[in-house]
Amino acid sequence: TGLLVKQALRAFAWAGRTTLLAARLSVAIDSLFLSGDSDVQDGTATGFRADPNYQFGVVLFDQVVRAQSARSVATATDPALGAPLNQAERLATEGGAIDTLAFFPRIGYRLLPGLDVYGGVLFAFAPVVPRDPANTRLAGGAARTALGGASEGYWGTEYDFGARFRALAWGSLLTLGVEGGALDPGPAMNAGAAARANGVDDSLLFGGRAFANYDF
Repeated sequence: TGLLVKQALRAFAWAGRTTLLAARLSVAIDSLFLSGDSDVQDGTATGFRADPNYQFGVVLFDQVVRAQSARSVATATDPALGAPLNQAERLATEGGAIDTLAFFPRIGYRLLPGLDVYGGVLFAFAPVVPRDPANTRLAGGAARTALGGASEGYWGTEYDFGARFRALAWGSLLTLGVEGGALDPGPAMNAGAAARANGVDDSLLFGGRAFANYDF
C-alpha cells in the first residue's frame, strides 16, 4: 500500500550452535541475533527477518509473533486511522524470527536407536523495542504492542519439549516428530486496556506442531 520508498539496507544477523555429546545424552545451546527496526518508514531498513523455515522455538515466533504481525498489518491499513502506513505488508513476519537476541539451551536423551526426546528453555530479548506502527501513532509516539500495551525489550520465555524418530525406510531417511511449547509472554507483548476487556491477559500461551520428512 502507498508509494514505494527508497531505503538503504543495514540489517544484521548471526546464528550459532554449541553441542556436547556424551553417550545417549546431548546438551546444546543455540544463539540468535537479528537486528530490529524502530521506524519501518524512514530511509534505512535495519530489520532482519529470518526465513520462516529457520525454526527457533515452537510458539513465540512461529505462532504468536506471526499472528500479532498480521494484526499490525490490518491496523496499519485501517482507513479510520487516516493516512495508511506505507508498505504495511512488510510488517508480516510469516513465522520468521525478527528483532531478537535469543538463547536456547536444550538437553536431549536417546531412549532407543533413532528415538530422541528433548527439552529446553528459550530466552528472547528484543534489541529494538517492538512497536506496532498504528498503535504507537495513536499513543503519540510511545512504543505500543500489537495488543495496545506499553512495549519493552523482552519478548518472553518459552519452555519447549519434543520427540523425534529417525529411521531408514526404503533406502532413504524418514523423520517423524512432535513438539510442544508454553510461552510466558514478556513486556514486548503487553496487552492494552481494550485487549484485556476482550479477555486477553498475560497467562501462558501454548502451541505445538508435528512434522514428517522423507529424503527422496
